Amino acid sequence: MIAVGRPLLRRASEASRRKKAQGTESGGSGESRNFLALVLVGLLLSAACTEWLGLHYIFGAFLFGAIMPRGGDGGLRDIALQRIEPLCGLLLLPAYFVLAGLKVDLSQLDAADIGTLAAILVVAVAGKVLGAYLGARLGGYGSRPAYALGVLLNTRGVTELVVLGVGLELGLLDGTLYSLMVVMAVTTTALVGPLLNRMLPTAGKSGTTGVQSAPVAPGGAAREESPVSCRACGSAPSPAAPSHSPPP
Repeated sequence: MIAVGRPLLRRASEASRRKKAQGTESGGSGESRNFLALVLVGLLLSAACTEWLGLHYIFGAFLFGAIMPRGGDGGLRDIALQRIEPLCGLLLLPAYFVLAGLKVDLSQLDAADIGTLAAILVVAVAGKVLGAYLGARLGGYGSRPAYALGVLLNTRGVTELVVLGVGLELGLLDGTLYSLMVVMAVTTTALVGPLLNRMLPTAGKSGTTGVQSAPVAPGGAAREESPVSCRACGSAPSPAAPSHSPPP
């Protein structure tokens, strides 16, 4: 794929870039459709090859996208992104989530399955959060940023659902275990937002910087207050300037 497919894609991408630079109104749309068809055919062939080799077809699709030329030779890639990405985001990705949800069956769970789900949640959360926390602390991060990093790494989302779907298709997971793992993936992903809002400082949300200003007296003169300190940046307090009242 890398030795043969990438040079061919580079030539096609260069041709696409030349056609785009010419800017001919007559053949621009037709050439774009031809290059898009080339991308789709290569995608399907790559997926079929990996399926024939005994691997899942998603690995072939991923490899075809990874070898696509980028940078100055990325004309073919730009066409693929402009034409395929909106379709995937608006139709194919929601349809995939619908299919993944249809395979989940929680109606037959018993007490043992609930205990298994609790154990899966504990292992999944502890493995991600504690591992990231310890690594961040060893790297010099503070306690709060290290914990926030562990919470962020606790997300699974689309990647986890794709891997679970592959395991179900290959027979590595049964229906019950697949359902439990999907619940774990959705639960750990949904917990990220509330946990981050609870941990991180809320000064940035309110628009304040943590600096307290001295109140103003009704007569317009500022009253003498305690030294002002910046809690956000941790700087040392600066001495307050003495107030001078006008002579009577």
